[in-house]
Amino acid sequence: MPKKARFWIVFAILIQALWSLPLGAFFAYRWLVLDDEAASFTCRDVDGRVAHCLESETANMVLALVFLAIGFVMLGIAVTLAIRWIARVKREDYLREHGIPAQAVVSKAQATSTRVNGQPVYRLTIQVPDVPGLEFRYRTMTLIPQGATLTVAYDPDKPDDPVVLDDLRAVSERLRYPRSDVDARIQRLTQLDSLRASGALSEEEFERLKAEALNQS
Repeated sequence: MPKKARFWIVFAILIQALWSLPLGAFFAYRWLVLDDEAASFTCRDVDGRVAHCLESETANMVLALVFLAIGFVMLGIAVTLAIRWIARVKREDYLREHGIPAQAVVSKAQATSTRVNGQPVYRLTIQVPDVPGLEFRYRTMTLIPQGATLTVAYDPDKPDDPVVLDDLRAVSERLRYPRSDVDARIQRLTQLDSLRASGALSEEEFERLKAEALNQS
């Protein structure tokens, strides 16, 4: 899922928790503190005996429990999602630094029913020809057409969970406005040099991919 979508989901859940918890505390205060015997009225129980009934006690109790339950559940969901997504970001950073780079191809691209700020989220099916059987799905808010090539990095011990190294917006712009072969090669070499400088590519991998880029017809 795109980082932007993750942020807005957690933000929306936190907003739900932040207004539910104060409301729950307000009704709990009315239930436990304000509904004392001085604010009660005389009533009769089921056996007809005279008793003191606290005004609005049941309503305040129910509202307090409902809003507090909603608030704590939403807070728990937000914390759980945040922990999972932080772990995912750390995993992606690890693969960018230590993963094995490879060329991948988008075999399918389709819009999902999910929208973030009115923009559709796309689901890409990506295949890595260099690793037999390696195919994974990737969600993004940038449409990448079928057949586009991307650079990914994967862990040989867990190859089914790679990360996309390319800036998908730049890839989309490049595909929308095609450049000459010379410009494309220059951009590819610049990209490879940046990956080498960041440590994502070793010197041997850089030389191999550079030779492939220069030999492309």
